[in-house]
Amino acid sequence: SNETTDAVDAPVELTAEDLAGYVIRRPDNVKGESITVTIEATKKLRDEISNVFGVQLELLDDWHKASEELPATAKEILVGKTNRTEVQNALSVIKAKDFAILFENERIIITAGTDAGVMDAVNYFIENYIKADEKKITLTEHLFEVVGFQYPIGSISINGVALTEYKI
Repeated sequence: SNETTDAVDAPVELTAEDLAGYVIRRPDNVKGESITVTIEATKKLRDEISNVFGVQLELLDDWHKASEELPATAKEILVGKTNRTEVQNALSVIKAKDFAILFENERIIITAGTDAGVMDAVNYFIENYIKADEKKITLTEHLFEVVGFQYPIGSISINGVALTEYKI
């Protein structure tokens, strides 16, 4: 076998034809949080896909019967804090103000630590992954891109002393 262990994940390109098999899902609700911006972001993404690809994707929520096991792979674009395992795993490792773009088990995942962050994530996805001129979405297998919020260094302190006051 000539496979190397550090092989770059294979590129994936989704065309209008591929996308026609997808649905967009947003959370049904998120405990103790508003999802107003997430809903707006989901609509924005649907409209963008419609404009670029001429494909009108169905917009659904992530509700499912607790007794029903979710399929291992599914053609879903998951926006926000949906209940899918891949999303929950991503949210457990990103900081509150970060957002993440993933592609795993055929699922495109656009999520963030906050409701407002979901709009940033969708805008980032549109700018960086939707190639409007080529009419395709470009991803890679096992994609996991985390975009970090620039936390102001001045707000970090040790024992009440601002980090910027320390000299090395």
